[in-house]
Amino acid sequence: MAGIGQQDLAMATVTEIADHIEATHHEFLKRELPRLGEAARAVSGAGGPLAQCAEVFRHLRSELESHLMKEEQILFPLCRTLDAATSLPSFHCVTVANPIRVMELEHRAAEDALARMRALTSDYGAPEHAEPAVRAFVAGLAALDADLREHIAKEDGLLHPRALALEEALRRQGGDG
Repeated sequence: MAGIGQQDLAMATVTEIADHIEATHHEFLKRELPRLGEAARAVSGAGGPLAQCAEVFRHLRSELESHLMKEEQILFPLCRTLDAATSLPSFHCVTVANPIRVMELEHRAAEDALARMRALTSDYGAPEHAEPAVRAFVAGLAALDADLREHIAKEDGLLHPRALALEEALRRQGGDG
């Protein structure tokens, strides 16, 4: 499902969307965050905006690693359960809206961190005289920014609304509300 196109994604089930996000965006992050972490260490001594950017990245990385775990262990399994359900399941969190609310708050924090890194790097531009390590770090941040914004858009724009709608339809079907 990793190769699913945008049009296919618009017609995909909640399970297919969650699978796609994990296979595409989570795998990208699991591969790139450690690599960018090494690059951030390499440029931390540069001082100024680049060192500040490396610090913002380190914080973002920590938040994203926790976020991915919560999605993979809590939210996505709830979404898949809703997708397969014929009656309203009972969740430890009462409603899928609760973890979705947390994820969306974390998305806003990630978007803020991306905006700070864009500002600190002048939209991910490396100075002409920059060392190759600096260029690689800044280019990696640009790729992270693009992927993470697409990732968040798929969750906030497709997965979350569909999971909420599934839960509501099951609630109405069961006469529970």
